[in-house]
Amino acid sequence: MAQVRKISKEKGVQICVDRIYSGVHTKEILREITENYGKSVSAVEKWMKEARPIVADRLKADEEVRRRESEVIVTEAVKTHGVTKERLIARLAQIALGDVTNIFTVDGGLKQISEWDEETAGMIAGLDSFDERARDTGEVLGTMRKVKLLSPLQAIEILNKMLGYNMPDKVAATDSAGKDVPSAIDWDKVPVEAIKHIINAATPENRE
Repeated sequence: MAQVRKISKEKGVQICVDRIYSGVHTKEILREITENYGKSVSAVEKWMKEARPIVADRLKADEEVRRRESEVIVTEAVKTHGVTKERLIARLAQIALGDVTNIFTVDGGLKQISEWDEETAGMIAGLDSFDERARDTGEVLGTMRKVKLLSPLQAIEILNKMLGYNMPDKVAATDSAGKDVPSAIDWDKVPVEAIKHIINAATPENRE
């Protein structure tokens, strides 16, 4: 029979923290500690309860580190490559709305890559070439080139998110303070002279 090792509460909680943080399943943690240290299930469950807030704080700290690292990466990209929001929008707009016909010749053939202008080339994801052969002899009849475009629909979706076009339309009107303005007119609060003016403006003989 294996000798049961002694363990303090602090050590037990720390083991639970490490296991939960590593993604170990609850049942596996219970099995490990009850078998190796002879603790009851209820005791281990109490340790895990204490461990979870500690794990949550550790995960939150990890997320903060990743956020700061991302900010550093973005900042360096802006400095090194001139990546700005304006440039990204312009690039996405080019993919979404650009004219790719500039890669073709007048008779519908494909221009040489060296003849593509920079904007049109920026819309191309790749170019595949393969030989066309006769079925009976296998003789090469020509070369087929297939152009793969960057997805205009995906570029439009990203643009919509960046520009806020996916936000739901606000139905209620708001005043300068941001308060909702009722859509219906409260005629009791409209001056009599204003009502008379509206009626006169709507009368056919007064429109001429």
